Amino acid sequence: MKSAKLWMLLLACLLLGVLSGCDGDEDAAIEGDGPGECDDGVDNDQDGSTDCDDPGCATAADCTTGDDDTTGDDDTTGDDDTTGDDDTSAPAITPVYVTVAGHIEDGVAYTECPLWPGHRNDLLVFAEHFSTYGFRFSLQVDWEFFWGVVNCETASDRVSTGGLNVLDYVVQTYGYDIDPHKEGGTDKAPDNYADVRAIGGQATTGITEVVGGFLWDDPVQFQVLESGAPGWLDPSFVWQPEVLSLGVGTAHHNGNFSNDDRTSGVWRPAGAQSDFLTHDPARDLVYVAPGLQHNNWSGNPNCAFQNVVDYIEVLVDYIEGGVVSPGLYTASVALPNNRMFSPAAFPELEALFDQLQPLVDSGRVVYATYREVAEIWQESYDSQPTIFPFNQVDPADYTCP
Repeated sequence: MKSAKLWMLLLACLLLGVLSGCDGDEDAAIEGDGPGECDDGVDNDQDGSTDCDDPGCATAADCTTGDDDTTGDDDTTGDDDTTGDDDTSAPAITPVYVTVAGHIEDGVAYTECPLWPGHRNDLLVFAEHFSTYGFRFSLQVDWEFFWGVVNCETASDRVSTGGLNVLDYVVQTYGYDIDPHKEGGTDKAPDNYADVRAIGGQATTGITEVVGGFLWDDPVQFQVLESGAPGWLDPSFVWQPEVLSLGVGTAHHNGNFSNDDRTSGVWRPAGAQSDFLTHDPARDLVYVAPGLQHNNWSGNPNCAFQNVVDYIEVLVDYIEGGVVSPGLYTASVALPNNRMFSPAAFPELEALFDQLQPLVDSGRVVYATYREVAEIWQESYDSQPTIFPFNQVDPADYTCP
């Protein structure tokens, strides 16, 4: 009997202890009430939650910064997410699209087959030398050079270019576009632009539908290019181009470059002359404007900019500073025939590309051919016109004395 009473007394004591514990203990442990408890990997208050998962650590410094989520985040510090974020990171850069272009002008020497190996080698030397800069080149070629590719190249010539002719080689190896070109931007007998495009199609798979230079102030030529026209040598071939580049004035072929176009942007010109700077969405031709078309090769002090890259730098500043309206802005580095094929002139060209390189590295300049710029304009800019005439450049930003 004494033993039973003893067990009942012990059971009562145990029940009393448990019930008294339900009232809460002012001295009970709380996760996070001691230094380091929110990142020690221990469930300090033994409630089943550890460190930042415990409500006691909700406001601890270790649990309020440095997240590593991947979606749906709206914080402003310490995150490394990649989507769905509305944080304060820098906006996307709006670049200037720069086309590096060069002309191979007409010349009877290109039709003299004994001289052909030297001509093709000139192009190969240029292409290889400047390949390290990574630009895709708009090579604009006249009829005679195309004729040389078709009629003068031999199997022995092509050994050094993997069995390809010289134009197909630079297209496939360096990403060149080959645009039909007429010296001075004008049709002159015996061939016209349609003839150049026709033989260009025979010479290379890289031929484009880009007019490599035209007369922006000639209404007759503009209508011919807009509507399409047959060749003079081959009337069965009709060419209707898609893109215009490097608009020049009618005096250009006489050595007067003062009326050559220096606008930046892309649009569909309503016509020639006074209609040229008006966008008409119903027109077929897209014009990729050159910006400051001619570099100051001669060092003439009576100039606006020391070189074309100075102009591009100002254009970049205008975009970033909100001086110009949003849009697709363009510029060209147009290389003359005599500098492309003269290694002695290469240091002068390298200086231009070296000056431009920091803008390329930062994404403020993007290299693209005229064909590519036209495609970007239609696909990414919804074919909305950008027209920035040179006379809107502030003379205070000129770099010539």
